[in-house]
Amino acid sequence: MPPTILSGAHMAGTIALISEFGNLGGFLGPYLNGGRGVGTGPGATGLYAITVIVAAGVCAATALRWVGDRLHRHERRGRQMTRIVRFADDAGTVRTGVADDTGGVRAFPGAPLIAELLRLSVAELRALVENTAAGPAAVHEPDVLPLPPLDGLMELWAAGVTYERSREARVEESTEQSVYERIYDAERPELFFKSPPWRVVTDGEPIAVRDDSALNVPEPELALVLNRYGETIGYLVADDVSSRSIEGENPLYLPQAKIYAGSAAVSSAIVPAWEIDAPDALDITMAVWRDGEAAYRASTSTAAFHRTPQGLVDHLWRSQPFPDGAVLSTGTGIVPALDFTLHAGDVVEISIEGVGTLRNPVRAQQSDLDWLVEAINHPLTRRAHRSGFPE
Repeated sequence: MPPTILSGAHMAGTIALISEFGNLGGFLGPYLNGGRGVGTGPGATGLYAITVIVAAGVCAATALRWVGDRLHRHERRGRQMTRIVRFADDAGTVRTGVADDTGGVRAFPGAPLIAELLRLSVAELRALVENTAAGPAAVHEPDVLPLPPLDGLMELWAAGVTYERSREARVEESTEQSVYERIYDAERPELFFKSPPWRVVTDGEPIAVRDDSALNVPEPELALVLNRYGETIGYLVADDVSSRSIEGENPLYLPQAKIYAGSAAVSSAIVPAWEIDAPDALDITMAVWRDGEAAYRASTSTAAFHRTPQGLVDHLWRSQPFPDGAVLSTGTGIVPALDFTLHAGDVVEISIEGVGTLRNPVRAQQSDLDWLVEAINHPLTRRAHRSGFPE
């Protein structure tokens, strides 16, 4: 347990304390059991004492986790958190760089694509990020246009039925229920292509619902940013917008339910993997705002994840290369009931602890996303379609 919640000297001290509890029990147990026959029964005093020691150990472990969380927060308050960003300046020049908590952005030397960064190992990328972060800020985030952090030959993929709630929802909506019941526990996961980089939107840009679908929902997910070697170099917030009615009619319609303009949104900054202590215990919250009120609100945690992220990566990387890496959205643990659907004008807000917040207005006309084609070569086109939200 200590390595998952503490590091360095804190971890060493914790292991020593746990060892001392074990030594104490081993030392006192025989003496206390020597009093068998005394008290309420044979060995009762010894057993009671051992129970107290075990209970104290449990309490200490819980307290150590609480202390460990706060030590991590204290340590991090003393340094700047870094994020990898892709952005355009007022001339439309696209660059990548490192942003910090103050909003300062330092461009990477040589203006590499995100895709080129994903040709590096985790260690190589970390060295580049830390060296770049040590320099002076060239620009500030309010003065540039944040762009989705996907480019080059990167691909956005997604996984399905990786949480119990997702399995339940798929069974509720589908005419072929056994398909989803079987995939939940199968060794091979459900993986599907979601979007090329140019069709991905980011914070403030519109997502869309299909006009030939009666039931459409957002799906909040933790996304892994993977280098060409299949190593997780960072994390994003993702929204795998889906048409429940189309997929529910026939599982073979899944590509139409999942892949269309406005169905894929990710946050605008990659949080490096080394900045996240416990990706398997992150709180995920989602709210759908309608006319200023929360029409839907729910939360979950990556602790409820049914599979291992690395297991998903291993299957995705099997039998195909990703020369510029990929982003893998890991599935959702939040699915509204069948009486809820997205409406035009809604705003979907998704937050993942330590990773960020993603907010997108909803559009109901596919033509509202036609601008994505122009934005391929003219990234500043996105500015006209970017919404600002009151805090």
